[in-house]
Amino acid sequence: MKLICTLFILGMLLQTGVAQTRYFTDSLQLRSGTWVVGRVHLLRRGGKVLLENTAGSIQSFKANDLRQLLVHSLEKPGKKGDVRSKEKPAKVPCERPYAFRERGWYGITYAGTINGISHSGEDQLGLSIQQVTGFQFNRMLGAGIGVGLENFSVGSANGPLVLPVYAEARGYWLPKTSTPYYALSGGYGFAFKNLEQGILAAEGGFMWRPSLGFRLGAKDGANFLFDLGYQFQNLTLKKGFNNREFQIQDIQYKRFSVRVGFVF
Repeated sequence: MKLICTLFILGMLLQTGVAQTRYFTDSLQLRSGTWVVGRVHLLRRGGKVLLENTAGSIQSFKANDLRQLLVHSLEKPGKKGDVRSKEKPAKVPCERPYAFRERGWYGITYAGTINGISHSGEDQLGLSIQQVTGFQFNRMLGAGIGVGLENFSVGSANGPLVLPVYAEARGYWLPKTSTPYYALSGGYGFAFKNLEQGILAAEGGFMWRPSLGFRLGAKDGANFLFDLGYQFQNLTLKKGFNNREFQIQDIQYKRFSVRVGFVF
């Protein structure tokens, strides 16, 4: 009789252990690398996760705090209820962590085109590369200094090299992994003569460029940028003809700017 009672108690303990093992089958990994084991009670993609740990306490986690979530008891989240499954864990995708530095130093490298119509009515293609260094005070406001190298008319006699030096203000609208942003730039473009194209002298002028764009990614490292803008640039050129005659041209470029780049 004692043997039967002993076997019965051991059987109950084993069943309890198996039941507990099956009960606490969900797990999540934090961004720090720590694993937490328990049972998911609430799961909202991109929202919060409620997990009952092995001690019976309910813990709340934000999706941005998670690296991955393995749910054995859920096949997939449903609108009217959760579909239960005991076969294999479902890897629930978590929203990529938002780690964009909203305050601190930043650097941006841009490359793009500056396209428009010349005074003679021809389509002209321009190219541009730029580097900006600044400080982000908060998500909505950053200030920096930029420098670049531009040619508003590649392959044309009206295409002197321009070195823009400017101040910039920028901000990102949403605290998300992908967000629109604005950038306002204003400064001076230094122009250079080009004797091969008949430009005997060149004087720069005021430049101004408002832009709206999109940032893809929210890492604390590099993130992709894309923006569209409208650029104004004043130049004065002295152009020679047949080594005897020359003409002074006051030019105001008004060009659409398309840029791609990375912010570090």
